[in-house]
Amino acid sequence: MDPKFILSNSFKEASDFKVVSNNSRSRSLKKDIKKEDLILPSNIEMAKNATKSITKAVKSFVSGGEVSASDKEREKRMKACLSCAWYISDNKRCAKCGCVVPLKTYLAEEKCPVGKW
Repeated sequence: MDPKFILSNSFKEASDFKVVSNNSRSRSLKKDIKKEDLILPSNIEMAKNATKSITKAVKSFVSGGEVSASDKEREKRMKACLSCAWYISDNKRCAKCGCVVPLKTYLAEEKCPVGKW
């Protein structure tokens, strides 16, 4: 019998694994990951993020606030995103939150998920 597995009732269970707590539910970028290896969050997570963004934009609109950021602010945000390790240049998306970066930088109420803007 393979020493890496323990027979437990009717299934095999790995015996040499580490339990890792994921209470923060945040993704962190390891330094050894190449930009080509970045993947987007799950579709469910991206849908949640998009819903939050739309909700913030609608609340801002209804309350008479700004919906779109100024040209200067958008340019500043895009520069920060273009130099970020989480930016996927092929499809102009953020691997941290899954957003479409040009759209997210356009919306005044949005914030960078890693705190760059």
